Amino acid sequence: MKYFPSRKTFATLFVSVTTAASLLFGALPAAAANEGQIASGDIYRVRNITTNDGFGDPINADKCQELQYKVRLHNPGPGIVHSVTVKVNLPSTVATSNVSTATISAADADPSSVSDTATVNLSSAQSIAYESGTTQLLDANNNLLNGLPDGITQGGVNIGNVGVSLNEIRFVQFKAKISCPETPAQPTFACTDLEISASNENRSVRITVFTTTATNGATFKNAVVDWGDTSDKLTSSNVVGQTHSYDKAGTFTISAVARFDVNGQDMTSDGPACAKTVTFSEKQSTPPTVTTSSTPSSPSSPTTLVNTGPGQVTALLISATLLGVFGYRRYLLSRL
Repeated sequence: MKYFPSRKTFATLFVSVTTAASLLFGALPAAAANEGQIASGDIYRVRNITTNDGFGDPINADKCQELQYKVRLHNPGPGIVHSVTVKVNLPSTVATSNVSTATISAADADPSSVSDTATVNLSSAQSIAYESGTTQLLDANNNLLNGLPDGITQGGVNIGNVGVSLNEIRFVQFKAKISCPETPAQPTFACTDLEISASNENRSVRITVFTTTATNGATFKNAVVDWGDTSDKLTSSNVVGQTHSYDKAGTFTISAVARFDVNGQDMTSDGPACAKTVTFSEKQSTPPTVTTSSTPSSPSSPTTLVNTGPGQVTALLISATLLGVFGYRRYLLSRL
């Protein structure tokens, strides 16, 4: 006769097994078997778009270049994960290394969130900023499913549900730009023009025009005028209208050296444009002449002889001496 355990016996046996498992392994979560998962590991990578490199972690980049970050979402099951959010912490600090963190979370996932980092090593201290309108959702084959709203680097973006299996893998990608600091414009400054008028009356000159240029941080301070004689130089921030008289006739060069403040440094500029030559004649009836002072010409290169060593010099001297002797002897013979 076969024995069939009663329902009461089955119930008692189930309670005993459950109790033993609880004592050995702890309480079993009731809903864990139905929850999905978000796979962790190397799920966040970055590539340099400008250099057309592949995704990696870490990567190298330079200022002004464009990057693309990519997050992988895989649910190994057993259940669907709902309302998945992807959030990225992208530091905006200026540094030579930028480490961002991507976090994927869902209330019904086990665990509820996973994170990974991606590092960009920069050749100089720069910042990285998210590019608006670049967040996208891709399928398992990297085909575009749809664009996502901005906010992945703030509160995060919700991509909906992630199903089970490799075909349900999803990718979220976005672009970022490395700061591109402009090269500051170099200061420019110059003394550009000096004009004078001259009169025989008291052999006087008058500065009628004086101009300079100063840009990108350079500012004009004053000018030092040399009248071309033994008198003291004139220093003034407004030299136009200044006059000077000479106590004798002659030719004098009036020159101005413009002084500038260039980012806190004292700089000067002069040159032919800011120099004039005036000539006063002994004859009062001859009007003075004013000409532009020419740039002093550089000295001519000295004439060089063929490079000769000491032996060659001695040979030349001996040859010259012998030629002289023979020539003189021939001269004497011709007189006999």
